[in-house]
Amino acid sequence: MNANEIIFFKVNNKRKLNEIIKKSAEYAFLSLPFTIDRMNYGFDKISISKRINNIFKGKIAEELFLHFVVKKNSY
Repeated sequence: MNANEIIFFKVNNKRKLNEIIKKSAEYAFLSLPFTIDRMNYGFDKISISKRINNIFKGKIAEELFLHFVVKKNSY
């Protein structure tokens, strides 16, 4: 990856950013029972927390990219 391939994008609308965070967190909690433990974390409290965190990070990245695409009319 080159430096010119990195996307820098800031969500200036705090309400939209909060909406993205909330949507991603809800998705992470609701989808946990339907996901596979591919990282072999296990099922104790710490492991479940790691899994939720990973789902959240993936979903928030997806939602931010979607917001970027819509804002730039690139779709």
